[in-house]
Amino acid sequence: KGKKLDVLLSNTGEDTLTITQVELEWTSNNGNLVSVQFGANNAIWSGSKGSPATILQSELGGDLTIDPGEALKLAYFFKGKANSGTYTITVSFASLLTTEVVTLTRTL
Repeated sequence: KGKKLDVLLSNTGEDTLTITQVELEWTSNNGNLVSVQFGANNAIWSGSKGSPATILQSELGGDLTIDPGEALKLAYFFKGKANSGTYTITVSFASLLTTEVVTLTRTL
């Protein structure tokens, strides 16, 4: 665990999805969000944002796609330790025909 929070995202549909926005709300004891990775050590954002943080598509970089049947890890890195508490994660995806928004609540 340490300074990060991991979430597994699965594409159970038939179309490739592209992340268009990520949001996260967490306990302020963690300090600021400093990095987000997607998949195998693919940094899609770095900087410094307090809670709640919204990272828009224009701020994201790297490979943002998840293919049908694929499951990839989304990892949020904090300045401090990822403390126990409730985390609310919202990820927006786009495919050729639709936009999907998924909100998860995770408790460490």
